[in-house]
Amino acid sequence: MNESKNFTDQKLLEEKKIQFSSMLIFIIPFLGILGNVIICVSIKIEKKLQKRFNYFLLSLACSDLLNSIFVMPVSAWKFIDGHNYIIMTKVLPVIGRIELGMGKGLVYIYFLFSITVNKIIFNFTFIEIIHEFTSNDNVNSMQNTFVFWKSIWFCTFWFSLDVFFTSSSIIHLCVISLDRYIVLRNPFKSHRYRKKCFKIGLTCSWILSAAVAGPIFIFAYRIQHQEKISYKGCGPNETYFIVLSTVLTFYLPLLIMTLTYSLTVISLKKQNKEMRGNYFVYKI
Repeated sequence: MNESKNFTDQKLLEEKKIQFSSMLIFIIPFLGILGNVIICVSIKIEKKLQKRFNYFLLSLACSDLLNSIFVMPVSAWKFIDGHNYIIMTKVLPVIGRIELGMGKGLVYIYFLFSITVNKIIFNFTFIEIIHEFTSNDNVNSMQNTFVFWKSIWFCTFWFSLDVFFTSSSIIHLCVISLDRYIVLRNPFKSHRYRKKCFKIGLTCSWILSAAVAGPIFIFAYRIQHQEKISYKGCGPNETYFIVLSTVLTFYLPLLIMTLTYSLTVISLKKQNKEMRGNYFVYKI
């Protein structure tokens, strides 16, 4: 009797710990939304902040805000739930529902558009379940009756948003570092020249991100027409695509930022040394 009670108490304690950790993880995207909204509103309403450089920060804040709304909460739920999915079917081909585990209530509270989000969650979990439990008769019957390409498109849409917004944030930081270095090296360039650089940098930040996320849709379209679908989870599994996208959206921007900020520090030290020299000459 005591052993059973201890086991129950231990189980309840573990569940409370999981719920507490779930709350902490879901606070992160909420703070991301709050912080980026403050940045956007501040630049919008305060005229003193409406400067060329701050518009880079505004664009970066918009990217992070969209990432906090559409990507991070679903990622947090997926991390918490640990793929403990319970499938319940009704009259086929209608799929009954998916039990969302510990994150279910939090997802409902967090999203005002919970129906759309749960639809996305359902579709990418459904793909993973098919891959992992193909020997199960119920899953096989659902696979035969469910329109599979819709699952791929919902799943791929979420994954593409993840890649797009993450890449956009990193490339924005890279462009900001380049802009700061160019302005430091050419402080007396015309306003027209700076405005042109601003437009080019801002456009590249979004276009390059779309160029990386776009092929994921093409990949989903291609596997949709395969007779035997070998698709696992969200996103392509090809090594060449993963390596190329990682290099273009992380390592290359990281290298550029390291170089530009290093050159910026060297340039600032040089200017500071020159200013000190001129000061002492003036005093003498």
